[in-house]
Amino acid sequence: MAVVTVGSVQAGTKSNIIPERATLLVNIRAYDVAVREHLLTAIKRIVNAEWRGGR
Repeated sequence: MAVVTVGSVQAGTKSNIIPERATLLVNIRAYDVAVREHLLTAIKRIVNAEWRGGR
């Protein structure tokens, strides 16, 4: 079992302009190190895929 919490999302200063960069702060908590690593790998894969899709 694990918990993933998004603590912060920061991107740009205008509502009608797509920013050049964004920062997402994520907290991952898991009892098992293997589960934590699996989640971290999955999050990186998803963020990377979304980034590539938006380019």
